[in-house]
Amino acid sequence: MNFDQEYVDKLAMPKGLNKNGKPYETYIEFDDDCDGLGIAIRRNKHGLTKTYVLQYYINGRDVRYRLGKASELTLKAARTHATQLRGQVAAAKLGQGTDPQLIRVQQREQQSAETKPKPKPKTFAALVQTYLADRQPKLKPRSYENIEAYLTKQWKALDALPVREITRGAISSEFNNIKRKRETSDGRIIGGTVTANRARAALSAFFKWAVEMDECDHNPVVGSRKEEEGEPRDRVLTDGEITTIANACVDNDYSRIIELLMYTGCRRDEIGSLQWSEVDLEARLIKLPKERTKNGYPHVVYLTDRPLAILREKEKIREEERAFVFGEGKGGYSGWSRSKREMDKRAKIKNWRMHDLRRTAATNMGELGVQPHIIEAVLNHVSGHKGGVAGVYNRATYEPKKKAALIALANHYKIALANANGANVTALRKA
Repeated sequence: MNFDQEYVDKLAMPKGLNKNGKPYETYIEFDDDCDGLGIAIRRNKHGLTKTYVLQYYINGRDVRYRLGKASELTLKAARTHATQLRGQVAAAKLGQGTDPQLIRVQQREQQSAETKPKPKPKTFAALVQTYLADRQPKLKPRSYENIEAYLTKQWKALDALPVREITRGAISSEFNNIKRKRETSDGRIIGGTVTANRARAALSAFFKWAVEMDECDHNPVVGSRKEEEGEPRDRVLTDGEITTIANACVDNDYSRIIELLMYTGCRRDEIGSLQWSEVDLEARLIKLPKERTKNGYPHVVYLTDRPLAILREKEKIREEERAFVFGEGKGGYSGWSRSKREMDKRAKIKNWRMHDLRRTAATNMGELGVQPHIIEAVLNHVSGHKGGVAGVYNRATYEPKKKAALIALANHYKIALANANGANVTALRKA
């Protein structure tokens, strides 16, 4: 059909049925003077619309390119535009240009991306909660509690900052604040070099995860300063210091924990978070499950006379609803810093830590003739594959020797305490 403007204005939807036997919804009539140019008539809820289109074939498909409404575009302008586009299509077929329809799609996508509301950047506080939820099933309870405390308390100053905008400078500044020891209103000491370094490590692990999850582009902790903590501690308490600490123990849970650590060689949290389900007074044993030990091995500890007496006395006043042996509320023991300061005032021994009791127990057992691999077993440092035959067999066969080692240690302390309190006692033999 040779179009003219009058024909375009009068063009209407054909009457009758289309080739599928249904009323026409869309009808296209093409111009004989301009190859591919047509007028598409569509029926919608507002009536009929007439639109100029250019139809062409490229890359194995038919394309219908919309030029504009007939009410807004003259026939002359439509032919001019269609001729230009046909030139672009011909060039694209020769690899010298781009399909006009593809260009239009790309432009629309770009406009959509520019006008689409950008998501609100995630803050440190919000993403930390996602991170903790991801890590909790994979960590032991104590490790999770430490990481949670570092991220939600020590790094609280970062809470409102978008994660992508946290800089190394902001981290270094807050690191210095954490490093400064200070006393809280309830008497707790927070901060210090060790705490700052541990908090820094927890933050670095968080950002490493955030990079992997595409929540930020880099880890700003990398390259930030870490404080030197000095040489590893090798403090071993003398018999005089051990007896002074024992004599400074009073009728409270902290003192009971101190004595249990002296006689068992356990770690602080293994005793501080001890549960009644892990205590067998009849068998004189503490049975720590693998979930509660640092190396993931279950650990059996023989109770010599003094630790047994402490736990029996504690059981007499046991609150049935409490799962934990020490502490108050629903959890294990807390308030370590305040209790340690009170102990130091009574004992007046400088520069000692609770972990020194474990090192001292190991040293004394060695001096009493206990073999190194038995000392390792007492401390739950047994090597070997978890579940391996050697590991299981050794742990089972070492139990009598572990018991003998702890009895020898208890006798050594008993003699030291007796001598310190005015007696004159000498050990007859070593273990």
